[in-house]
Amino acid sequence: QQPKVPKMKRFDNRMSTKSQAKKCVPVSALPTGATGSVTFGKMPDGKVICPACRKVFKNTQGAQLHFDTTHAGIRYKCFMCSHLATQKSSLKQHALKSHKVSDVMADSMKNSAEIITV
Repeated sequence: QQPKVPKMKRFDNRMSTKSQAKKCVPVSALPTGATGSVTFGKMPDGKVICPACRKVFKNTQGAQLHFDTTHAGIRYKCFMCSHLATQKSSLKQHALKSHKVSDVMADSMKNSAEIITV
């Protein structure tokens, strides 16, 4: 059996999570829209800016996913164990691998997951 090789970290010029956290705006201090949801800023080229850490995204969906998982602390709970996933797609993969459920059952778990804020 071959020894496991650690995954290489991808090099990029973004701030590290530690330094990024220091520069984040508290969620409670962020501007909200009429529905109470966070308002994302837009750049002249149409890219979307996270209001908490100023990270730039191609679209609102990417910015919303980043905000929910990174700043709002939203997690999805597996109802078969105590696992908490940051994304619904991660919960589906967890169910498929860890619980050996069918693809249909994993989709059902993903769509009916309990949302937890940490």
